Order: sequence, then structure tokens, then C-alpha cells
Amino acid sequence: EIAPRRMEWEHSWDTEGIRDLYGSFSTVNALEPDRRDAVLDSIAVIAERDFGGRVTRPVVTALYTARKPV
Repeated sequence: EIAPRRMEWEHSWDTEGIRDLYGSFSTVNALEPDRRDAVLDSIAVIAERDFGGRVTRPVVTALYTARKPV
């Protein structure tokens, strides 16, 4: 017996938090330091300019629970 559940929620980051989040992505972290800083600085500018310093993203989590047959 499997019980699926879908949870919709939002997560928000301030400018520093969204910069840190993207800085943790392997594709960004693998860049040369000067290039990485430029990318992260651009992300911070976008967060401030386009999102007023707070980026909110919708998230959907799928959860499946089941009982192991005895």
C-alpha cells in the first residue's frame, strides 16, 4: 500500500542567501575565482533590482510512504 502526497510550499532567500545558494552549485563553484565572483555578483544585482532583495521560489515535494509487507 503506497500513499502519495504532494506538498507545495515556497522558500525565500535574501540577496546574500541567494548568492550563497548559487555559490554552492557545482557548476558555479567550478569556475575560476574571478569568473565565479562576477557570476555571483550579477545574481546579487538581479536579486536586488528585480526582486527587491527577496527571491521567493515555489517548491513541490513529492512524498511516497509505504508499509513493508510482513
